[in-house]
Amino acid sequence: MKIATVTLIDKNIEKFNEDILVYFIPQEKNNKFEYLTNNSSINDQIDLAYKLGDFSGKEGQTLLLYPFDYMEESKENNITLPKRILAVGIGKININNDSKLNDYNEFVDILRKAGGSVSSIAAKVKAKTILVSIPDIANLINIPSDSENLTGNNLANNRDKYIDIDASAMNLPNIAQYIAEGILLGDYLFLKYKKEKPDEPHYNGLAEIKFYLENFSNSSSPSSSSNYSKTISKVRKSLKRASISAQAVYKARDMGNEPANEWRASDFAAYATKLAKKYKLNCTIIDKEKMKELGMGGIIAVNQGSSEPPKMVILEYQPKKDKVKSKKHKDEQNSNLKQEDVKQNQNLKEEGFEEKRETILLVGKGITFDSGGICLKQPTGMEDMKYDMCGGAAVLAVMQAVAQEMPNNIGVVAIVPATDNLSGGAAVKPGDIIRHYNGVTSEIINTDAEGRMVLADAIAYGIETFKPVCVVDIATLTGAAIIGLGHHYSAILGNNDELIKRLVEAANRAGEPLWRLPLGKEYTKQIESKVADIKNAGGKAAGTITAAAYLEHFVGKTPWAHIDIAGTAWEFTEKNYIPKGASGIGVRTFLELIRNWQTSLT
Repeated sequence: MKIATVTLIDKNIEKFNEDILVYFIPQEKNNKFEYLTNNSSINDQIDLAYKLGDFSGKEGQTLLLYPFDYMEESKENNITLPKRILAVGIGKININNDSKLNDYNEFVDILRKAGGSVSSIAAKVKAKTILVSIPDIANLINIPSDSENLTGNNLANNRDKYIDIDASAMNLPNIAQYIAEGILLGDYLFLKYKKEKPDEPHYNGLAEIKFYLENFSNSSSPSSSSNYSKTISKVRKSLKRASISAQAVYKARDMGNEPANEWRASDFAAYATKLAKKYKLNCTIIDKEKMKELGMGGIIAVNQGSSEPPKMVILEYQPKKDKVKSKKHKDEQNSNLKQEDVKQNQNLKEEGFEEKRETILLVGKGITFDSGGICLKQPTGMEDMKYDMCGGAAVLAVMQAVAQEMPNNIGVVAIVPATDNLSGGAAVKPGDIIRHYNGVTSEIINTDAEGRMVLADAIAYGIETFKPVCVVDIATLTGAAIIGLGHHYSAILGNNDELIKRLVEAANRAGEPLWRLPLGKEYTKQIESKVADIKNAGGKAAGTITAAAYLEHFVGKTPWAHIDIAGTAWEFTEKNYIPKGASGIGVRTFLELIRNWQTSLT
């Protein structure tokens, strides 16, 4: 679906006639609201609803108003007004002895969910355009709107006035971004295969979202005017970031929601090629013949039972003045240009560029349908195995956002090993032995443990080719992750504490929490084989960990993290900004990691 247009206006809102005007209201305190709107008529309506017990500003509460008196008053004064007024509760945010908000990330998600509530109401009334008042929460709790400058002793000496979180994060640009993310993410729909009924036309989501700063007025003083202009500029940038994030998540969800007969390995390749052309990324598609030549035994084995050929899809972004590839990768591309898929390789201009900067390698599992192969899955619920490519969808969607934002301090490479896993006559069998790209041999114990087999080749090839500062793989890898963590957290494992710390922090900011599981020689021992270097399954015990232990054989000394999204790629913890079906998990976590990247890992 087409994402809504997001704008910031600084004109008189009385000149706009939107379907809904939205206000975010903190929970009442001491039987009264400390902050409402700048319109007394609307405040009276909200206050009446409170007295009747219909609305108190609790998190998740909504109140939709059709204020007739307010409309009559506006007609007399020749004012054009929105058709509806929506109040959305954001809970207790005032500091007091009974309640403190100690977790800023929790508050961020409250704002996203408040935005999701807006989308839910908009869908119910089939709204096309909305006008959103950005709440000046910093002002509400006596933190100046330029609170990013409030640190050290000044903050410590006034601690009793503030929420117990970093005041610098409470500024208007951040608040605008989180609310916008919630509205946009909650507005997502997948209706591609639904026939529209003549008497019941589809609601296709919001067309336009306008934001304004009701409680941040321009003052006549030069300093206030300057501060206002800076704030307006920062809010516009934050809204753009929210839009870019949401667009990428939309694409990841779209890919995940496609049925397996409409989203194949070749579709991953076609999408990557399209992105490369549009944004001038480097794109390489490695086909089956080349995989055999390179010795990618994992992905070849998984693909054996399929009529659809596999693809290794590679997208690379490097800052403009630092776009240099390894000689090995360049030679492979040039030697293979005669093949149809690799003909689509884009923008291999390498002359005159300086040494490239650090590169992050992202690898996403692209199993477009997983039947389990010879070790066939149970039929019940097998239709959900179209989601087994959500890791691949996440890393390609991230590249769309990276290409739009063009970070100048880090390069990003995404690799998707793509195939389906079927049980045709030539399918790989339990007991078979394969040889991976790096020479490691593997005994196949379970053909339904195929994700680690395709990831292993991609990780080993990516590290050797791009020499990344770190590698992160993301995959719907094990049912054991669901048993251990349910649908609330994704599992994370790895060999570098600093990388995992950065990813956990990024995931918390994104509202996509991670939980670290251990690795070690005890688990590695579970996948030792008597006839090969390793085996692809270590039994029921610690299944998520032994899957990661398998991948660890292919990373060498490169800092590495593995994220298992089997429980969160779909059926993620219910949130009003995450729909049923594909969640788009991982996209915003990776964006947070990239946007906040600083220096090499220690």
